[in-house]
Amino acid sequence: MSQKRKYPIALVVDSVCDLPKEVIDYYQIQMVPLYLNFGKSQYLDKITLKADQFYTLLDTTEDYPVSAQPGLNTFQNLYHFLGTHYDSIIAIHVSDKLSGTWNASTKAAERMKDKKISVINSRHVSGSIGLLALTAARMIEEGRSHDEIAETIESLSKNTRIFVSVNTLKYMVKGGRVSPVLGLVGKAMNLKPIVSVDKEGNSKLYGKAFSKLGNMKKILGFVEELNRKCSVVSYNITHAHAHKTAKAYEESLMKLLGKKPEYIMEVSPVVGISAGVGAVSVSVLCERDTWSPDVNIK
Repeated sequence: MSQKRKYPIALVVDSVCDLPKEVIDYYQIQMVPLYLNFGKSQYLDKITLKADQFYTLLDTTEDYPVSAQPGLNTFQNLYHFLGTHYDSIIAIHVSDKLSGTWNASTKAAERMKDKKISVINSRHVSGSIGLLALTAARMIEEGRSHDEIAETIESLSKNTRIFVSVNTLKYMVKGGRVSPVLGLVGKAMNLKPIVSVDKEGNSKLYGKAFSKLGNMKKILGFVEELNRKCSVVSYNITHAHAHKTAKAYEESLMKLLGKKPEYIMEVSPVVGISAGVGAVSVSVLCERDTWSPDVNIK
């Protein structure tokens, strides 16, 4: 790939960024995988562990998986390699509040003093990073300058939102993100949370309903409000083994927004640890800042 590079700027993401393989291949995006550990067994997210295998392991393995960030050496080696083939490098990473990946990448970039590298904290996760990375890739293809692309992506972080409909609290309890007591209460009430990230990139509970349909109505309401006040430019849908539900979201969103999603895909296994089987997320990229005071979608 590097010997037949299309562009002078290399684009790097980590595996928390959900982009279809055909998009990654077309734009020659470099994807750095996080690690997934099931007990003593270690896997590379999206590389040695695909979605089908992951969800089977999730429900059959005694050890609940934990994720681990790529090490400093991984990024150093990658940047050294890319530095010999590209004029500059732009990296877009999962929120620093959710992983140490951005920090490791930043430290590695600082050691490459003779190469221009911008390491961007997206403050996002999964499909919302995907929209930012896709925007960067298209700007690179258009021949935009390194600085213009980096500044645009930094700015667009505020214009991007993600809403995740969690089908069951079971996986959040197993992963230690929700207490067993709350998990039991949630199960008894058939509680289905809606999870998002705030503008600093922290994971937060954004809403809840008591059915998948209830969650869908709330998320569609959030998107409608954003479109009315901030104008949705593009969106995508990611899911964890929930093809039918994702299709239902697509049909509703196409009616609401009058446009097709950029893509629909299975969520990264490393994201699926928390979201669990049945989760569906909608990410949107808006024309204006979605965190403006006049936008209240709670």
